[in-house]
Amino acid sequence: MSSAPSVWKVLSIDAAVDGPYVAFAQIKMIRVIMTELWRTKYRNDPTVEEINDMRPSDYFHFIFGTGTGGVLAVYFGRLHLTLGECEAHYKQLGDEVYTHPFSRFHIWQRCKYDSERMDQVLQKQTKCADGTLIDFSDEERGSCKAVVLTKQSHNAQPVRLIKSFKEDQGAAWQAIRATAASYSEFLQTIIGYTTVFASDAGASNPAEEAWNTITTLKSSGSRRRYTAPPSKGLCLISIGSGVQPPVRLPSKKAPSPQWSLQWWLFWVRKVLTLLLMLGRIILGGVLGLDPIKELTAVAKGSEGVHESMVLKFKKDELRQYFIPGNSGYFRFNFQSPSNGRQPQREPQLSRTTTQTIYANLGFILAYLLNPIWGVLNIFTRAETIAQWNQNKTLVEELVDDEFLDTNMSAKEKLSSAAALLRFDSKDA
Repeated sequence: MSSAPSVWKVLSIDAAVDGPYVAFAQIKMIRVIMTELWRTKYRNDPTVEEINDMRPSDYFHFIFGTGTGGVLAVYFGRLHLTLGECEAHYKQLGDEVYTHPFSRFHIWQRCKYDSERMDQVLQKQTKCADGTLIDFSDEERGSCKAVVLTKQSHNAQPVRLIKSFKEDQGAAWQAIRATAASYSEFLQTIIGYTTVFASDAGASNPAEEAWNTITTLKSSGSRRRYTAPPSKGLCLISIGSGVQPPVRLPSKKAPSPQWSLQWWLFWVRKVLTLLLMLGRIILGGVLGLDPIKELTAVAKGSEGVHESMVLKFKKDELRQYFIPGNSGYFRFNFQSPSNGRQPQREPQLSRTTTQTIYANLGFILAYLLNPIWGVLNIFTRAETIAQWNQNKTLVEELVDDEFLDTNMSAKEKLSSAAALLRFDSKDA
């Protein structure tokens, strides 16, 4: 993009909270959106082959993502895959990585999946025809740019953005590994001299980071390589990972330490709550329950960001950066699997670290039980594959071909987005 477009066209993809298989529903959601855009452009219904050959990178200037959404952001925004190619690439990840829970007898292995296997698959997917690995930095002017959210190890900075329009951002496969490396699922990775991992804790919705990035580019004017005059409008399309039930943690203020009966009762309750929580962690590791699920839900919630974005697109704040008539924010989501039919739990014992990492509890127990998990994973391989395929089918059914017909608000939003974006051409 040698000059700023009249309307920034941005796609934002959430991290999948319920499991990596939810990304298939997000791909189908993008497919539904692209189908409607085809109808807007050509005034006819496309064939399956025509939709499979559509590239979201032809219609958006930026694609943001985090976690599994970050994987899709790199696939679409940096590798410039078609919808069909992206689905095939992610299916390969599922077949070769996510259906292979870590099965080596390794007491210090704290991750759910084999990071080396993930690296090999991603390197294979991001190789050029001559065998060289594709760089994440993209110098091609006018092309779609990918931005993924990560976190830096041992750094208080909440989020680090890896941007394809900046130099020295590592290889494309490293960007995918960094944004997908949720602490309990994959080992951290190194880009340059920085250790990074997924930012899905508290940053599962990248829409606000997309807003901040675009407003920064707009304000910088010609000082930035990819922007010259300020932008006139912003159309931001946000893809959710399933509507989660609202969760709020109770907060009680401790009474002042006057050694009163109330003070003693308060701290006795605190200690008993801690013991109960530890008991739930142990029970969850043995029986496959979901200990302190509320903590994880709050840490990974994305609807708070959505509410913030709705406020940002109010005219009073929006006109500070963009022309309201040329701007719009459109959120597309579907029913979360955990809100309705439950996906099948993987047959190996539930890892306590997966559900309690954001509460910083259960690490020692997880390390001690790792050998048991590894042995069980060896004997439950076939069932794991079957349940992965079942979960994939389940989440895909959440976004079927009649999604827009049964969700009139989504259809109206998409019609408004298509009219605003004027997708018949992408400004260069």
